Amino acid sequence: MSNILQNIGDQLLVRVQPQLKGRVTLTGFTDSLSGITATRNVKREYQYTTDDGIFWSEYKDLTPDNLSSEVLNVDNSLIIIVRYTRIGSDASGAIMFNNINFTGSWQSNEMVAPTLSNSIFGRIIGTTEYTKLLSN
Repeated sequence: MSNILQNIGDQLLVRVQPQLKGRVTLTGFTDSLSGITATRNVKREYQYTTDDGIFWSEYKDLTPDNLSSEVLNVDNSLIIIVRYTRIGSDASGAIMFNNINFTGSWQSNEMVAPTLSNSIFGRIIGTTEYTKLLSN
């Protein structure tokens, strides 16, 4: 798959999968593309899933306001797809995608399980032993 948009209407999908679980609020982004001019540009859109790709949001314009309009509760994995569509009146040259970075905040979800905490496993919850068990 190429990271180059040659023709007007070409699309590039970029998959971003941060290793986060909990409450995620995206507040902004920065991307780097080469070949952008006043008449050779891209439309930026995004969609996301918080459940390993079972249900996806609709595509929205990629803007700080749209990003920050939702708090995402991530239980499994967060996957963001950014769709770049080449637009403009200049069909010459190429636009090359270099990278994208998102900014925002993250808060882990506290595990509330009083039954488990009061069981024989209660003494290891929150320890490195517990973390090792979860990773296996």
